Amino acid sequence: MKKLLFTLVFIIPFTAGAQNKKKPAAHFEWENNTTLTKFLEENDVEINIKDLATLDYIGSWAYFNNNNFIQVPSAIFFNREGYRIAKDFVGEKCSQTIKDMDKIDTYKVNKDENINDWVSKYMAFPFTTEPVFGEPFDAYVIIFYCKCLNSYDDVNATSFRWYKSLKNNNKVKVKVILLNLDIQDTWELNDEQKKAIGLQ
Repeated sequence: MKKLLFTLVFIIPFTAGAQNKKKPAAHFEWENNTTLTKFLEENDVEINIKDLATLDYIGSWAYFNNNNFIQVPSAIFFNREGYRIAKDFVGEKCSQTIKDMDKIDTYKVNKDENINDWVSKYMAFPFTTEPVFGEPFDAYVIIFYCKCLNSYDDVNATSFRWYKSLKNNNKVKVKVILLNLDIQDTWELNDEQKKAIGLQ
């Protein structure tokens, strides 16, 4: 785990999978639509651009950090009503849940967290102007990936396998969001923040 001081308010750890033992070498760079699309193409990820999202600004990144969401590979699951499944899913737990998506409505949920709130509060969909949810789904899944951790084992490859598996599943109708956790060049960071992250 690599920790970086971000201003004077919070620490940003980038965790590459709880099941992995080596520490990731996070290398931060400015990312944008072009660099992310190229990265996905280089990793042979066949995607629907409607599924691609980024964090919308540095405040969302801070929130994700403070709530231990910046982990790769990991995913967050929501039932057909959009409520978040209360369990934490990392690594093999995600893989097993993806295999059993038809059981998603049997899990205990947190009714204080809804997929619509996650999308509106924290995410940007820079690859499309179409509505995120044009129709109802049986389940919703947010899968995290991070280009800055790509040199570390196969953490992103695992996330991409999950994405492919969910897109190919025939058990339930799932809306999958592939959420990038990298620093976006559209964010307005001050000099102190850039220095703390290593971008200056």
